[in-house]
Amino acid sequence: MTASYYFAKSGFRVVVLERRFSFGGGIGPGGNMFPRIAFQEEALPILNDFNVRYIKTDYGVYVVDPSELIAKLAYKCY
Repeated sequence: MTASYYFAKSGFRVVVLERRFSFGGGIGPGGNMFPRIAFQEEALPILNDFNVRYIKTDYGVYVVDPSELIAKLAYKCY
């Protein structure tokens, strides 16, 4: 979904086909069995583009709520 957003933003016509009824792969809560998803600092521009809130951890990674991430990805890609 992220790549499709950037392709569409660049002027390409994009269609996303999901294999399952739920979209976003393993992002959804429970899909990956973790209550948070961790990102490296290099992903912050993408999280900022989608207005996803994140928290910096003591380990130098950033965590986000999977529900917020999938909702904001879906909203921006619509």
